[in-house]
Amino acid sequence: MSLPEVQSMFLKAFDVALRVDGDTKTLRFSDGVTANGRIEASIQCLWARDSSSYMHTHTHGMNTVLQHHERILMFKAADVPEGARLYANQYIDVGDEQFKIVMARRKDELWTLQLLAIGSR
Repeated sequence: MSLPEVQSMFLKAFDVALRVDGDTKTLRFSDGVTANGRIEASIQCLWARDSSSYMHTHTHGMNTVLQHHERILMFKAADVPEGARLYANQYIDVGDEQFKIVMARRKDELWTLQLLAIGSR
């Protein structure tokens, strides 16, 4: 079996995952040109992981709680609009939530983004 055939089968399997567990979300990608520039697209995506962690610190009589929300988002590369910036340290909005891209990887025609939650719009 050739590599293009394997990639085609993998994308077909990902289509099944999207049909079963996927959500259509409005994504607003950074355009990389202006501070507030966004490229908007409605994309069917898969939340592969959603985790939160809390860190408690106790120093010099102060109690501090740090909250960390991280998500992994996957979608097809063909669905990404031209000019969208998908690099580490870029920003992306998913629905009403804002994220910073920690890691972006394109492999086998799929984007996998590791996102750090910043807040809501």
